[in-house]
Amino acid sequence: MSAPYHGRLAPLAVPAECAAQAARWKLLGQAPWLVLGVPAYRLRLWAGNGFDPDDFLRWPFVLAMDFEREPDGRGLAERLVADMRRAGRCSLAQAEQWLAKLYQAFTLVKAQDRISAEHDGQAEIRFCHNGVPVLSVQDADFARLFFGLWLSAGATQPALRAALMGAATA
Repeated sequence: MSAPYHGRLAPLAVPAECAAQAARWKLLGQAPWLVLGVPAYRLRLWAGNGFDPDDFLRWPFVLAMDFEREPDGRGLAERLVADMRRAGRCSLAQAEQWLAKLYQAFTLVKAQDRISAEHDGQAEIRFCHNGVPVLSVQDADFARLFFGLWLSAGATQPALRAALMGAATA
């Protein structure tokens, strides 16, 4: 197992926990996620040749979040689920299940940590915290709404989506 990320050791490399696909993937783009104008985390998107931004859920890819500052992990999980509910239809029961899962993935995140979310091209997402697997979710609705926050055509920050999809749309 590789050493934990803890900072800027290799920010442009495919996360080591995703090494099985690394030879086929390239960095498509990166962009900061701003909260009140201050960078909260930097998003990086890796995928293989042929990746289709308009049909992203049919492709394997990795979306990594490198945290610039220490987040309120529980608050971040709550905000993500609230944004997912606004973006698409889901039941209250689904939202509660997803919140419990995202608490598991984000509660221990500190400044300079990385969360990677590897999508298998079907419906599974594997979350790692600094290279250590913390959660696996097999749920197509969750995948669509979670990744859709940043990658869907209806993302709330179109410029961020364009930056992430950069090489795929070039």
